[in-house]
Amino acid sequence: MERQVSKKPVPYILKEDRSEPPEKQVIFGIRPLKGDEAAELVSLYAEVTRTGKRGQTEVDKKKLKKAEEQAWLRAVAWIKNYPPSEDFPELLELCNDKGRIEYTDDPDVLLLIYRDLLADQVQEILDARGNLSHLTEAEKKST
Repeated sequence: MERQVSKKPVPYILKEDRSEPPEKQVIFGIRPLKGDEAAELVSLYAEVTRTGKRGQTEVDKKKLKKAEEQAWLRAVAWIKNYPPSEDFPELLELCNDKGRIEYTDDPDVLLLIYRDLLADQVQEILDARGNLSHLTEAEKKST
């Protein structure tokens, strides 16, 4: 039997949110990573470094930022129930009366949320994307 690969985003809850009641859980719609897309991401990151005049590796910070943002936008299709920090007033404007963004799939808003998250939270989401077929039911949000 041929195995079908789902292209639908998988609802994912961060480890730190799993013990919270559902109304406090943030849900990330993570897109499956396809083989050709993985190669494109590797290519983006490869452009980040170069060998300097003295043979040292140099990092182009602008290219690194662009690569990281592209990786995020390719990974996350949507976010539900996000409580933004006060660091991003433009996100606070999108909140409901409970202080949460109910749903967004707007790339500009997804990037703002990316900048609002902690680095380890972003890494957890990107790591989960590479292992979607191995996620346990506790890690996935049932739909």
